[in-house]
Amino acid sequence: MFFHADNGSAFVGLRSRFNGKRQVVYDEANGRRIILDISDKGVSNEIIEDALKEGVVSRNILGGVISALQSRNVAIEMA
Repeated sequence: MFFHADNGSAFVGLRSRFNGKRQVVYDEANGRRIILDISDKGVSNEIIEDALKEGVVSRNILGGVISALQSRNVAIEMA
């Protein structure tokens, strides 16, 4: 799943690694990329999807995504 900001300045998405670990990828149009590891294997993709949808409409998209994940008790780490 992935989402773009309305103004096209950023992208957020969820990817699964070969080892099964999931990561949230945040890309800005200027080339900046941040990867967040999802530490909790038990959290559903639906919860993560809801958080990404909420965060991508925030003024500060990365901050909004992190806040939305934390408000849903999704443990994350910077990769």
